[in-house]
Amino acid sequence: MKALVTGANGFVGSNLCEALINKGVQVRGLVRKTSDLSFLKGFDVELIYGSLDNRKILENAARDIDIVYHVAALTSDWGALKLFRKANVEGTRNILGVSYESGIKRFIYISSVAVHDCHGVRDADETYPAKATISSYCISKREAEDIVMEFYNKYNFPVTIIRPGDVFGPRDRTSFLKLVKALEAHKLPLINQGKALFPYTYVENLVNGIILAGENEKAVGQAYIITDGIKITWKEYFKALTTELKIKEPTLSINSGIAWLLAVALEIIYKILHIKSRPPATKYLIAHMRDDIHFSIKKANEELGYEPGIPFEESIKRTVRWYREFKSV
Repeated sequence: MKALVTGANGFVGSNLCEALINKGVQVRGLVRKTSDLSFLKGFDVELIYGSLDNRKILENAARDIDIVYHVAALTSDWGALKLFRKANVEGTRNILGVSYESGIKRFIYISSVAVHDCHGVRDADETYPAKATISSYCISKREAEDIVMEFYNKYNFPVTIIRPGDVFGPRDRTSFLKLVKALEAHKLPLINQGKALFPYTYVENLVNGIILAGENEKAVGQAYIITDGIKITWKEYFKALTTELKIKEPTLSINSGIAWLLAVALEIIYKILHIKSRPPATKYLIAHMRDDIHFSIKKANEELGYEPGIPFEESIKRTVRWYREFKSV
């Protein structure tokens, strides 16, 4: 079996490459020339350098490949929609087209639960409305899913969509490092005492779900939500994390109404002044920490045999262990 992983050097991509190699799969990774490849060090991955907008590079990457795992994406809760559409929508269209023409046997698209308009719900499943509009990222992932399903419905191309929740774990240099930095500096307040549920997803569990989907013919033409399935609040998560880090847990709480108004004001100011950096608070972030967001993994369990094998407590220990090792390098 030969697999192509786009975004192979990243957080989810590198964990997926490692898991595939451990299963005896030959892995080829599509990475940019400027990519940090430290997470792939020691892995037997054939690297193809290029981007999703270069057709010749994509054709070379897809040659003799059995299955494509399209992980690469622009991920942020802030930014211009045109940038997200170029990376996440047009990039997906390009790799889909080349994969179809190359006779790829399976195409696994890594989307996000963010496509669902699901703030303030518990046990939402794959049938919940996919009409999210709160951020450019959410919109672009939803539009990319439409293209993926278009290839399935129009060309009978064997695709599967995976919708992870909030992914945490080793090698997360972006959101997790920022989170820990804020916790260590005691600059991360809770919203409404941190009572809201969120879709915790440990990266090793996610990777297991992705691989199961790629191995199961029942998954063709289907979308699956992959999270740890647990009901955990932001306060409980922060408490577990700070306990393992041996630092003080957040105690300051901000009313969600005040936080929302602050985020709206900041977004307006940043847009007026054409500030490219991310505001300290965004509407997406506040809504995410304000409302219950919990998903059922029943479909993945029943059709793929997916079980989150790494329990929450162990996932916290593994993530903090990685953080300490990463910090000491």
